Amino acid sequence: ARQQLLLVAIGVSAAILALHEVSLPLYLRADPAGMATGIEYLGEGPSGGAAMGTALLACGLLADALPRHAAASGLVAAAASSALGLRAAAAGRRAAQPGVTSVGLVASQGGLGALLGLAVPMLAKSALAQAQGALRGSSVDEWAAVVE
Repeated sequence: ARQQLLLVAIGVSAAILALHEVSLPLYLRADPAGMATGIEYLGEGPSGGAAMGTALLACGLLADALPRHAAASGLVAAAASSALGLRAAAAGRRAAQPGVTSVGLVASQGGLGALLGLAVPMLAKSALAQAQGALRGSSVDEWAAVVE
């Protein structure tokens, strides 16, 4: 069940990343008046990628040091940050506040990086532990068959 939850978290991260790369730029540039004024948002392009990469690296390094319950809490916080960041970006765009939109984009990208940085190592650890348990179980069964 834990592995399935982590796979869902990774799938949601992929969906949010696709939203950031395809739909969100179209939404931000949909207003012809905004295009004419040349508004640039901080969380777009390289700065958003830097926020995501930094969060991914930091959380990926912390994933091994954190206890399982703390990492699970981090997953929830990262997902909330990403979702609320998208909400802030949409609200800032509707209110014509580029600062709010930029903070929302950076928060969403950072939350996405943190989510992936925690979920992927946790999934790998869980799969490795399951595989090691299966190997131990099979070697015990083989040893019991040899002894009998």
